[in-house]
Amino acid sequence: RAEKDLDGNPLKVTFQAVVDNLATIANHKMGEAAESKPFAIIRDSGAKLTDRKISPNEMAISPDQCVYVRGLTNPMNK
Repeated sequence: RAEKDLDGNPLKVTFQAVVDNLATIANHKMGEAAESKPFAIIRDSGAKLTDRKISPNEMAISPDQCVYVRGLTNPMNK
């Protein structure tokens, strides 16, 4: 995809983001009260299991690239 975010950076989807999104929807569908179910089955997600080793560099982004950390920065301190 050639789309860009609000800062003009190319949009990317990480493997971790896909898994986080699947876990989020599974948690929502399982419920959290008396009607809750103990597990969720996810079918046809497109995710593929692999034995590929993931390096620590793939698990995090730098604070200046993180939209959450940037949102906590006080612009008056610059």
